[in-house]
Amino acid sequence: MNFLVYCRDKLKEEAAFSLLEMMLVITISSLLTVIFIQLITDLYQNNDFFSLENAWQLDAYLAVDFIADQIKNSTKVEIINENEINIFSYYNQEYQWLKFSIYQSSGNNNLGRSIGSDQLNFKDFGRNLSLLDKVEDLKFEIIEPGLLKVTLAVKAKSTKKVEKLTVSRLIKI
Repeated sequence: MNFLVYCRDKLKEEAAFSLLEMMLVITISSLLTVIFIQLITDLYQNNDFFSLENAWQLDAYLAVDFIADQIKNSTKVEIINENEINIFSYYNQEYQWLKFSIYQSSGNNNLGRSIGSDQLNFKDFGRNLSLLDKVEDLKFEIIEPGLLKVTLAVKAKSTKKVEKLTVSRLIKI
């Protein structure tokens, strides 16, 4: 029994937090939370801006990779000139002709892809479908027998200056 009395008296002696102290802790933690959320929001907004500024570079790499994959999967490759190539490749769940070239639309050079026939001896290309805008140059060059070099040059106008990027791939044919 003495122990219970001792515990009760001990609890009465210890001071608790006052209402003012609790309000101060809640206010400080709220301010820290708001500052942290603002920093995270600013970070994501800046990251989106950075991604949009450099999206054209990623598009150029992806376009060259797409062309390279189609050439690797092809059974026949015909280089028409240094800016145009026709390939008979597995595309859209069947073998068919594809043509990659530069065409003009709205005053800009665009990288285009035309889909042709599924017969090896009959090309019959349709209209150009744009893969990439603001293309400066596209070159297909045989480096040595069995080795093709694809080079794509693109430009983008950023807020400060005009930027250029050249992407190249070597492909075994």
